[in-house]
Amino acid sequence: MSRRITFRPRGPKVLALGPFGGFSFRFGQENADEAVRRVLELCGKNAGVSCLVVAMDNDFVVPVPMTLKVVGFFRPAGGQQHHTRIA
Repeated sequence: MSRRITFRPRGPKVLALGPFGGFSFRFGQENADEAVRRVLELCGKNAGVSCLVVAMDNDFVVPVPMTLKVVGFFRPAGGQQHHTRIA
C-alpha cells in the first residue's frame, strides 16, 4: 500500500524562467510582491540576464500560445545574441 504525501506551501508561489533554460521559484514569502522580487533577483543572478515570471500561485501570468509551438524567448534584431558573464 502506498501513501501519497502532498506538500502545500503557505504564501504566494512564483516561478520565473531565464532565456537559457534556467529557472527559479519561491514560496512562503510575506506577500506576492516580495515573492516576485526575490524570484527575479535569484533567477537574474544565476542567468546573468533578466528573467520572466511565468506563473504565480496556480496560474500562468503570461499568455500560453495554443496554435504555435514555443521555441524560446523573443530576441529583437540587433539585440545581444550571446551571453557574456562578467566576474
